[in-house]
Amino acid sequence: MLFTPRLRKIIDLCVKTRVIADIGTDHGHTCAGVLERGLAEKGIASDISEKSLEKAKCFFYAAGLAGRTDCRLGDGLSVLNEGEAGGIVISGMGAPLMVSLLEKGLRVARSAAYLILSPHTYPERLRRFLIAAGFLIEVEDMAREGGKFYPILRAAPGSSAPYSLQELLLGRYVRPTAEWRCYLACKVSQYRRIAARVKTGARAAEVRAWLSVFEKVQKEWEEWGCNT
Repeated sequence: MLFTPRLRKIIDLCVKTRVIADIGTDHGHTCAGVLERGLAEKGIASDISEKSLEKAKCFFYAAGLAGRTDCRLGDGLSVLNEGEAGGIVISGMGAPLMVSLLEKGLRVARSAAYLILSPHTYPERLRRFLIAAGFLIEVEDMAREGGKFYPILRAAPGSSAPYSLQELLLGRYVRPTAEWRCYLACKVSQYRRIAARVKTGARAAEVRAWLSVFEKVQKEWEEWGCNT
């Protein structure tokens, strides 16, 4: 199967395990990609939408993966038993919903060897939650697809040194790849516009602090010869 840039990077961060769980599977492509890459023997694909799950079942059947996949209807990590999945993938949703699912299924999440998480909004909230909940963010990547940016991270149970504001906003492993440079340029532009509108109060102070971080990193990359 052909992988989109985001799906390819999600799969690249997966570590070989016996069972992979794809939470909020929708079309089932992520689960199928992990299996086809040989990174898991079995896949558990779940979704809260019965229609989406039926779509995934049809896809698995057409791809010859029906015998290696278990499709489960349910909300978040409630479909899994503790220790059942060595790897858990959650993508295609914003960080607030992702954090909610992880909070409700924290014991299941902690029983997995690793989590692959790709929020399309508010990644700093996800990083903050993971650190507080006893996870170590091992690596991060960035995908650009359809004009949007998707941070992708792998986390595992473990302790982490406190994160600075820069690390919360951009991750501890940010580096000047083409995707990260474009993402940073968009953030600088976005927060300059917000700063021009929000002049007073706590929100204004936060916006200025975040903009300062984005501009600082962008300047550093330009000085290193990493500008676009």
